[in-house]
Amino acid sequence: MKKWIIVIVVLLAAFIGSFVPVTKSESFTINAPYGNVYREFTSPKNWLKWQLYLKNLSKSNTIKIDSNKSGFQITAPLVAFNLQNLGLGNFTVSQTQYDKVYSFSFILTPENTGNKTIISLTAQTNLFYYLSGGEGISDRHMPMAGLKPYMESTRQYYGFVIRKELTPEKLIAVKRGSFLNAELYQQSDKMLNQLNDFVKKNQLKIVSPLQQQYVVSTKDSTQIMIGLPIDKKAAIANGIEYMTMPKGRILVGYYSGMYKDKEKLYSAMRQYMTDNYIHPIIQPFERFDNNKLPLSDSSRVNMQLIVPYM
Repeated sequence: MKKWIIVIVVLLAAFIGSFVPVTKSESFTINAPYGNVYREFTSPKNWLKWQLYLKNLSKSNTIKIDSNKSGFQITAPLVAFNLQNLGLGNFTVSQTQYDKVYSFSFILTPENTGNKTIISLTAQTNLFYYLSGGEGISDRHMPMAGLKPYMESTRQYYGFVIRKELTPEKLIAVKRGSFLNAELYQQSDKMLNQLNDFVKKNQLKIVSPLQQQYVVSTKDSTQIMIGLPIDKKAAIANGIEYMTMPKGRILVGYYSGMYKDKEKLYSAMRQYMTDNYIHPIIQPFERFDNNKLPLSDSSRVNMQLIVPYM
């Protein structure tokens, strides 16, 4: 009988002890510059882009934001977040959900490389969750759980898929021209036809998609260069010349949509290069999968923007 009493007392003590408050600490790395991560974390409007609960409600007009000098509070149906900026990359965040409050402390520090950010977090939890491994970065109730995948996805953060790739050496048959902007689409299409005729006449093989580069642009005119990567040389004619693109590293941004909106990709890639300390070797050029150029601003294209870099 006494043994059973001892067992019951031990189990009861373990049960009660499992709810003893404890502190759990861990850290994780986000593959994104410190400044970018800091801006996302300290802007309540940006929380609506990546926070797992809030991003699904961002268009519902059910979210209220109150800001002050030391932080902000975001109130949404069934959940609320309160952030306090303690300075020097130190923050506290409380999350209220279903009448339960979760408390967290965060420290943001840049990694030595400059392209990564280390986040150290401390969570107030209980012994049961601590021993079971709960309350971690992957848990949905951890307020920053959505930040890492958002920051590390170029499609989510910059709006486009942007990749670092390698390119082999290419021999390119090119045609150059300078035209009034009002005639640019018509004249560039004529240049492409001349290139295609040259390839066909000399029985050359196109080995990579069509390329187009804007060399110089002014208010009234634009100088362009159009090229078709080919397998070998033939006698030049009709103003066509050859150039060799050396093998090396390229940054590639992928775009599908109306041609006039491609400037959004140009802007996103400039920002990506600034954020990641990438220095281009030459001006960017466009690559068209179907070997056809747009015929107007409203033409729909599937293209990539290519930036060779050091």
